[in-house]
Amino acid sequence: MQAPDGGTTFRAVEEWLARHPAAPSGALIRQRLCRHRGGSWIEAVSTVLAVLHDPEGFDPAWVEAVAAPRDWEQPADETNPLDHERAAIDALGPRITTVRYTAWARIAGCPTMATLQRRTGKLWSELLTEAGGTPNASKIKNRSRAEVGEYMTRFLAEHPGGSTADYGTWSRENAAPSRSTVVDRFGSWSAAVDACRH
Repeated sequence: MQAPDGGTTFRAVEEWLARHPAAPSGALIRQRLCRHRGGSWIEAVSTVLAVLHDPEGFDPAWVEAVAAPRDWEQPADETNPLDHERAAIDALGPRITTVRYTAWARIAGCPTMATLQRRTGKLWSELLTEAGGTPNASKIKNRSRAEVGEYMTRFLAEHPGGSTADYGTWSRENAAPSRSTVVDRFGSWSAAVDACRH
């Protein structure tokens, strides 16, 4: 990403790389630098410039590893999704809500919860358990209409649109009653939304 005769926008770096036959493509660099860490091109450039201008501010072993020549033809190693979960557990403790993981992952440069779930095909609670964490308690059966209403009120505060698709994800993340339980207690989804919206 050092383009001494050009700028640091993706296009400028891509054009600079194109003038150097042995260099990888801009798309490959962006994929390797940004895709696996969930970051952006601007964040990658900012980090590189910071390392170039003040290398003493970074762990020398990390700088050496990052700056080492690499075989761009070799596919990048995929980090085990559970390794990200374990790192979060080390940092935050065994009981991690999705909200806490999301905030931590953004700062740590780790994949989002949705990305981990997509890569593994597993729910958050399953991933957390496999990584050695403690998921929320199992859903409680036979909740009253009032209890279900409290969850709906919380959901609508976070998702004013009140869509069932949003509720499906939210209910799994918050150990909330299922949509069918909501409908059973209120008669219909729209009735539940109307009754619980403030």
